[in-house]
Amino acid sequence: MARRNKYNNIRSFGYDSMAEREYSEVLELLRLADPPEIVSFQHHPPAAVLVGSVRWRIDFLVETEKHKFYVEVKGMPTSDYKVKLELYRSIYDQGNLLPLFVVKKYALHRYKIIDSIGTDEIREPLI
Repeated sequence: MARRNKYNNIRSFGYDSMAEREYSEVLELLRLADPPEIVSFQHHPPAAVLVGSVRWRIDFLVETEKHKFYVEVKGMPTSDYKVKLELYRSIYDQGNLLPLFVVKKYALHRYKIIDSIGTDEIREPLI
């Protein structure tokens, strides 16, 4: 039987959820496209330090020709996630954090942006 994490998601090939794993497949297709939509992506980059010892291990760091940004894949928004998102939003303007997209899966390999911070100059990633 597959191992489930504390939010009852099925862990899949090193990813915390099936949605996260499937989103990595989308990113890989965008990286391999001709011309590539993204240059590279990293699963679970080093945690973003929010305040003091509060850290957020965001799902993906994505790099395009012009921009770097984070992508957080959400299933059910938890209270922990909501607190960290508000902390991120409150300290983003200090200049030491990258823009952030929060996406939610709504169909097979289809994702919708449910929140974003500092992404005004970035073209919406293909999701």
